[in-house]
Amino acid sequence: GMELFRRLSLLSTELDLIGDMLHAQSTVTKKAFWKMKPNLFPNLTALAIVSNAGEMNHLRGVIESQPLLSEIQAKQLALGMTIVHALENSDASILVIRLVNPKDPTKGKLIGRVSSEFLWSVETLLPRSTEVVILAPDNIVMYSSQPIQSTMMLSLTPLLTASISGHFDWRGGESTQLASFWSVFTKADFSIPYLVIVTSQPEVDVLAPIVDFRAIYFPILLLAILFVSLFAANQIRKKLEPLVTLRDATQRIAGGDFSKQVTISSNDEFAQLGEAFNVMAQRLGTQFT
Repeated sequence: GMELFRRLSLLSTELDLIGDMLHAQSTVTKKAFWKMKPNLFPNLTALAIVSNAGEMNHLRGVIESQPLLSEIQAKQLALGMTIVHALENSDASILVIRLVNPKDPTKGKLIGRVSSEFLWSVETLLPRSTEVVILAPDNIVMYSSQPIQSTMMLSLTPLLTASISGHFDWRGGESTQLASFWSVFTKADFSIPYLVIVTSQPEVDVLAPIVDFRAIYFPILLLAILFVSLFAANQIRKKLEPLVTLRDATQRIAGGDFSKQVTISSNDEFAQLGEAFNVMAQRLGTQFT
């Protein structure tokens, strides 16, 4: 949703720049300039100036007909706003409209047709197999990456009246689809009150990471338990080594062998006990030999 808003903002800025560039040019100069600069502002595939009398002067490409603006859109246009308008009976075609010179409405309107590839190519930002639907108020479809199914709209419509965002599921053929929607408020910037962004994925794809995790969870858990057990056994064995050494030395002393010294290199209380044991064995050896 925010990426779509950013792209619309960029288009509005480009249209402002074009209006400023055209403001001081004559009609002949305008045509020549845009023929010489076909790659300038590539996000707009067609450009035209419409006079207040309704005459359309094409600068780039062809805009088939002048859009009919609502009373609210006309007021917002007069205030210097950029209007976003969806063409009727068109496949995801969007126009952006502003006055050539907001300070002088007699200069007419500047109309640009937006590149569909630029505005709607959002699939690369989403996970694999995600479907995207963008709705204007009254559930007017501005864009859909796949044909819209009636079951999705039946599930979505009641939610739109209750919340600006949410989640729902719907049946698409034989599979269950998990979907989310979010309303992006655009009235202050583009005259459209809001746009609803709907994304949908098959349930099996959404849950695939959980299924994969379950498949590896128990083997990893068993390996972790085995590793911890081996590590604990090794640490216990190291802790018991000084006791085994002292036990063997005690058995030698009990057998009358006072000659061997105990070597404990643990640098702890066992090392001190080993040193004391060696002193004791030496004294015992002196008394009994």
